[in-house]
Amino acid sequence: MTNYAIYVDVGYLYAEGSRLLSGMRQPRHAIHVDYDGFLRFLEEFVADRQPQRELLRVYWYDGARGAPTPAQLAIGYRDQIKLRLGLVDTSGQQRGVDALFVRDLVMDAHHRNISDAWLVTGDDDLRGGLLVAQELGVRIHLLGLGDGDNHNQARALLLDADSAHLWEREQVAQWMEVRASIGDADPDDDAEPAYSKLPADSDLAESALIMALDFSTSFDIEELEEIIESWSVARQGIPPRYDKPLIWRFVQQWPGEVGPTEKRAVRSALIEACRKRLADLQDD
Repeated sequence: MTNYAIYVDVGYLYAEGSRLLSGMRQPRHAIHVDYDGFLRFLEEFVADRQPQRELLRVYWYDGARGAPTPAQLAIGYRDQIKLRLGLVDTSGQQRGVDALFVRDLVMDAHHRNISDAWLVTGDDDLRGGLLVAQELGVRIHLLGLGDGDNHNQARALLLDADSAHLWEREQVAQWMEVRASIGDADPDDDAEPAYSKLPADSDLAESALIMALDFSTSFDIEELEEIIESWSVARQGIPPRYDKPLIWRFVQQWPGEVGPTEKRAVRSALIEACRKRLADLQDD
């Protein structure tokens, strides 16, 4: 066995990367990952520590509400990457991802495909698979995101792993960015504004639409459909995880007071922007 494989828990990557950069876990629409930069960093980091071995493949574990998102498909079409998708239930929780992770790890060990496994995760539910792989002769290397005081990986995993490595803030910031419109932002916060004010004579409808179009650019098809459906069935309501950062951003940009009229305008603009983006994505 002269190969190694890398197993990436994407939920852990987003959650702990955003927590490391911003101090709190952020929703995915508030995070940008440069996948080219991340994969290059990941593969070089591991290759430097396995100079006499070759990469078998990178496994990419994530959840989907149905069909894969465009971003997931873009990852899946890359060379030497195996996209493995569980389900995302109505509460937003992933189902079946851990089982896929454990199966791949154990099967690679059982068939002697690899000598070393590099795991980007912190989930204690994977410990059973880790131990089986070790019993079959595979060395387990744990990769985490955090600082010395940030214990976001299960202690049992850290104890059982053959080695453990921690990516700190400076390394993660090379390929991950937390957007200004984060889900935990409060419109009443006194934090320094991330966006400049619009001119005093700005048109409300036009300004709201321009901002909403930019705000919605990071959403995938499932998120766009979720917002549109909520608007339809909840009497013009938007899920709080989108509504709060939307209003927070508009408060920063609008030159006047943001009251009920302004909030209605920007929420309506968001729906228009989401419908347009959804139509464009479905036409591709």
